[in-house]
Amino acid sequence: MAVGMLDAMIVHAVAPVWWFAVLVLGGMALAAVQRVRAARDRSGKHPSLAVHVAVGLIVTAGLIMLMPDMAPDASAAASGATEASALSVADASHSHPAAETLPAALTLALMIGHTVIAAAGVRADRIARHRVHHIAMGCSTIAMGLIVVS
Repeated sequence: MAVGMLDAMIVHAVAPVWWFAVLVLGGMALAAVQRVRAARDRSGKHPSLAVHVAVGLIVTAGLIMLMPDMAPDASAAASGATEASALSVADASHSHPAAETLPAALTLALMIGHTVIAAAGVRADRIARHRVHHIAMGCSTIAMGLIVVS
């Protein structure tokens, strides 16, 4: 997750859509493996950390797609283009009215949802390192969401 976030924001070695695909597939695979394990193990334990990680992968994938470009664009600087002259999605003649508000609303929904899941995980888990993991994931999601919204 961290490599995908850093690459999407700074390095740009791989397109964000590929990180999205890798993280969503990873989250789905982790959830499927966890479901098979839960079906075999009938002890009644709830594997909240694995489920939390699977949800975290998918939330991170969504936020990576919404993240702004943090690296300076060398081609725009070379051509003398400014941000004011660039055509944004909201300025396009055929854009939907929700084009400006939908990314922020989706970001807030992902942030709130994942933070609630992290808080529930902190309360439910009895293992200290799992609690720290839930807290770190919740804080990371909030930080990424604030980057997208601001």
